[in-house]
Amino acid sequence: MSEVSLILDIGNGSIGAAVVSYEKKKPSKNPAISNTRPEPTVLYSHREPLTFLPEVNEERLLAGMLELLKSVLTHVRTEAIALIPKNILGSMHFTHVVSVFSSPWYVSQTSIVKKESETPFHINNALVNEMVNKEEVRFAEALANGSYEKYFGNKVMLLEQALVHTAINGYEVANPAGKWGRLFETTLFTSLISEKVLRLVEDVFYRIFHIRQIQCFSYALVSWNAVRTLFPDVNNFVFLDVSGETTDLTITVRGAITEIVSFPFGRATILRLLVDSMKTSAETALSLIRMRSDGTLEKGTLAEVEKALQVASDQWTSAFNQTLSAVSKKYNLPKRAFVTVDTTLASFLSGVLNRADIGPALFKGPFDVTIVADDTIAPFIQTEWHDKTLPGAIDPALALEAIFFGNKIS
Repeated sequence: MSEVSLILDIGNGSIGAAVVSYEKKKPSKNPAISNTRPEPTVLYSHREPLTFLPEVNEERLLAGMLELLKSVLTHVRTEAIALIPKNILGSMHFTHVVSVFSSPWYVSQTSIVKKESETPFHINNALVNEMVNKEEVRFAEALANGSYEKYFGNKVMLLEQALVHTAINGYEVANPAGKWGRLFETTLFTSLISEKVLRLVEDVFYRIFHIRQIQCFSYALVSWNAVRTLFPDVNNFVFLDVSGETTDLTITVRGAITEIVSFPFGRATILRLLVDSMKTSAETALSLIRMRSDGTLEKGTLAEVEKALQVASDQWTSAFNQTLSAVSKKYNLPKRAFVTVDTTLASFLSGVLNRADIGPALFKGPFDVTIVADDTIAPFIQTEWHDKTLPGAIDPALALEAIFFGNKIS
């Protein structure tokens, strides 16, 4: 028996949607995947870019996002009905509707909650719940006194809260219940979202699909969970998303999320630098980057593009190093980096992360870079239904989200 979900990726540079079927207890072709985990089959996917803004502010970004959301959902409603086999989708009834937000639509942080004793104590679910509840009260008090309003300028609400790591006596333990220890630590991930933004998104959903029950998550938590599924033996890594207006970083040390940071320099910023430097349009700038990767630029134009990209590389590296300078004083930064970025900029960004001066003073690269692309996700995502190729190309962000939600419903 399968469940069909609508997964929406609300980024700050584009919005994507995927209709995904999950078949429970379907044996996987990949031995790294548990046979009990539902395997996602992408029935249909679609993505549209946010209109390029020469200058960006929160009001324009929000207005553009809502218009784009309306366009993407309308496309799914009309095109998916026509192209997905009727016996799979029926009358467009979704078992789940999932919305994943990228920054700046949410803010997040991790906190480590501890219990320590000179004598061993018993760890059970009641103890874990008690520790988490205390942290929830602390966040509720912070929300009540407006401590987080600086991020959005209006009322914010809890988006999600999840235990992302547990350890006993300093050793990672997947299921701590029933064990004994002198030190028990849990890492709690919490994200907050503007109530205004969430309600506006829900209203768009309702007008097009008459659906109000939406499960919402942050891309930081989703991507971290999915990368842990893709690379279960990698416990120390930096995950970077450079797909829109910002670069978002999630740092994992010994299997736990330790830091989530971002800086306002992403794909759109790189494009603006090329547009300004070469006095051209965003479309032409993208085409020039693509031709650079393909090796088809003539010598004079290539020199101009390289000069503009060197400026972008220098500025991005400076922002990256400055953002992580405080983080690197706490622990050694992982050298393994997983990156989501569109294919046009993948080669450029890989080159930046391989610079000798990348990283703050206490840590110098280069990084061991893995661009999360088709070859990475292919063993975990199906794009055929009973030997029939289905419409719509799956992109890395939607693939990670589909894998994450499969973990949630397993």
